[in-house]
Amino acid sequence: MSNINSEFENTSGLASIGPLHRFRLMQGHVTREGRLEKSNSVGMAFLKEGRNLYVLRLNTFIDARFYLAPSRDKPSRYLLMTRERSSNPRSRRKYFWNFIGNGTVDASIGVIRIKFDLFEETIYMSLFPEPDAPEVKDAKAAKYEETAPGEADFDAAA
Repeated sequence: MSNINSEFENTSGLASIGPLHRFRLMQGHVTREGRLEKSNSVGMAFLKEGRNLYVLRLNTFIDARFYLAPSRDKPSRYLLMTRERSSNPRSRRKYFWNFIGNGTVDASIGVIRIKFDLFEETIYMSLFPEPDAPEVKDAKAAKYEETAPGEADFDAAA
């Protein structure tokens, strides 16, 4: 872990992004007692301090990024998205956002239940950042700044 951290710190231009918090993504099931029984870890999510857009990285799709943003209508609901670079040079938008699923907060077990439209399996994301995770300065997670949707992006998609 220390090698990874030093590599991130040596990457130019990342000092200004602020701390990123890391959250575990996992599979599992809820027991009759109402507890989440984890079966395996499937990836990580990152959240820049002071923001509300999570960047998800799944181990199965290592080069893909997914984004989880709260719904404007219901704070306990989330929108799961991918982004696609605009191929039209005259477009005022640099990226287009594709809605590919949703998430729902389940505070009783401390997770967001994430459902992809194409997959049956639920992915659980902890509501609490990993306490032992150092401040993350991952170059790929740092792309967060340039990929975070603005209000105009959501207005056009809605």
